[in-house]
Amino acid sequence: MSRTIRFKDGASFLRLNTMALVGMSAAGKDMGDQERKRVVEEVVSESAPALQPYSDGSQIAFELSTNLATARG
Repeated sequence: MSRTIRFKDGASFLRLNTMALVGMSAAGKDMGDQERKRVVEEVVSESAPALQPYSDGSQIAFELSTNLATARG
């Protein structure tokens, strides 16, 4: 199964996911607020070009796929 996933604001999607990643990481838990904010800004800035191929105006769109198996007896 495959679906195209769209987010209206690609920049916010990137920032929120970066904040979650840094906040949940072992290193992030040991950081103070200012250092955590600096790291988030750096990751967002360096990751923005990687988001470009998925840009559709201000939105981003990408495909998610999974395999689904059903057992029948």
